[in-house]
Amino acid sequence: LVLVGHSAGTIVLNQLIRTYGARLPISHIVYSAAAATIRDTEDSIYPYLRLRNGETHFHNFMLHKQAEAGEINAWDLSPRGSLLMWIDSFLANPQTPWDRTVGQHENFFPMVHDIPDDIRDYISVRTFSAGQPAERTNPQSHHEMGSRFKFWKAACWEIGAPLDDCILPP
Repeated sequence: LVLVGHSAGTIVLNQLIRTYGARLPISHIVYSAAAATIRDTEDSIYPYLRLRNGETHFHNFMLHKQAEAGEINAWDLSPRGSLLMWIDSFLANPQTPWDRTVGQHENFFPMVHDIPDDIRDYISVRTFSAGQPAERTNPQSHHEMGSRFKFWKAACWEIGAPLDDCILPP
């Protein structure tokens, strides 16, 4: 079983894994621009990875911080930033860094050192590049993380996967 979540779908998957995970033979959990919090993801995914003892891998895909910050909303009349930035800045009230979204590079990377050694080998992280030279081969917005990234191709979950094979053209 492979679970793939984009944006708020990752909140649903965390709950599914907490509630039914012990009965599900999940081989891969793939998050793309995840709106779930770091705390919720750690509390859901880490115990499941331990339970499966190397039979499950977690993949977290994120936009580059420049792409996150530069996303234009509402005809550029509102503050710039991706949905995840809006959640952390306006829609939620994160009290600690662990209460921020796990799908933002700026939030997740400082927490990488906290990944326990016993599950570290089962977690992969990829942040896409940003800017005009990267537009063709990298998602540049929250929406593009779900529409251009070929999340259905297992080969694209690998860290060194060639982006030409894993990203649809704009």
